[in-house]
Amino acid sequence: MAWNISYTLNKSVICPDDKVLLNLEITNPDKEYYLFIDEISLESPSNFNYKYDIKNLVPPDTRQMLTLLSIPIPANVKGKIDVELHVKTSRLTFKQNSEIDKFDDLGILMRRGPITLQIFPTPCYRAFVSRSIAPVDKPIVEPIVKMVQDWGFETITVGINSFAEQHRNPTDKIIEDIIKSDCLIAIATVRDQSAFTGLYTTLQWLHSEVSFAYLAQKPILLITDNNINLQ
Repeated sequence: MAWNISYTLNKSVICPDDKVLLNLEITNPDKEYYLFIDEISLESPSNFNYKYDIKNLVPPDTRQMLTLLSIPIPANVKGKIDVELHVKTSRLTFKQNSEIDKFDDLGILMRRGPITLQIFPTPCYRAFVSRSIAPVDKPIVEPIVKMVQDWGFETITVGINSFAEQHRNPTDKIIEDIIKSDCLIAIATVRDQSAFTGLYTTLQWLHSEVSFAYLAQKPILLITDNNINLQ
């Protein structure tokens, strides 16, 4: 049965003696059988072995959130580790009166491909990234953000992985996240071109976020194009 479990993590930078949230989604492509997920285990040889009771029923031909797991990271673990995901599962069909019609115990199955965690040694640093969220800028911005994460920084951007609560001014959330961060990294991408100088402007809010970081006395790294006028 070609079921599949995909995953996302709530943070890009994980430290020893930390916790990371693992969001699991499952696809049941079978047109007839329900999929019953009884138990999930996460196994990393010599690092940890965790078991979770799930008790989740996935209808036929459905993709849905399976569960959200909290993974404690041991204090002595660092570097790249691969975690195997094992699923204790069965499949079944129901009669019209909701009684079980067919039942197959599938035993314990393993997800195709490991879950990869990158554990950085402490201290862990947090960088507020002032950046464009426009799709046209992704080929420029995303590799830079990935590079910053590879340096060991957890990256925060309002509108990407941090959001203001309903009825709250987004500016207040931006200031709060900048204050909680260890530094600000600004990625200036082009906007409008001046007919007089031929240079380009950049994101209006980038200037504001850099100003907030300056007032909060945070270190600032500005990454820009030579054709951008930052004044």
